[in-house]
Amino acid sequence: MLAIAATLLTVLTVVQRLQTDPLQVGAVQVARLSVDGSYVSPFVDYAANVGVTGREARGYQEFHGLRATTGPAYFYAYGSTADANCLTIYVESTLQVQGNGISGSLFSSCAAGDFPPMLQFPLDFPELPAELAAAYPDAGGVQFVYDRENDEVVVFVDR
Repeated sequence: MLAIAATLLTVLTVVQRLQTDPLQVGAVQVARLSVDGSYVSPFVDYAANVGVTGREARGYQEFHGLRATTGPAYFYAYGSTADANCLTIYVESTLQVQGNGISGSLFSSCAAGDFPPMLQFPLDFPELPAELAAAYPDAGGVQFVYDRENDEVVVFVDR
């Protein structure tokens, strides 16, 4: 009886965390990226050089050559305050941060009211790692959405 109760509790927890496709476009959740405790932000010196203090970027598990971070809005996020809830995705192999400059492929978006920060790209976008498109050959796009309640980045592809 205890085993049945434990199984039921586990199933309800997992099912509850599965995101649905609200627009019915055929999106499928393929990953939930958790905080990477060993992540060292490459943006610390950049933040200091541009005068931003406070929260540092939090890194999440690497995903096919991409790194998701959340943190302040100093990554090209128009119209947001420094303490905004923002999502940044960058290609780890191309990112270079020196002083107050950043080069490489980096994308950022901030929350708007109750809407969470979200980024999406076509999988044939030339700046994305080839391994991402190879992992989902039948998909046309990928979407990253920050789940603030669970402190995870949810990844969807359209199939």
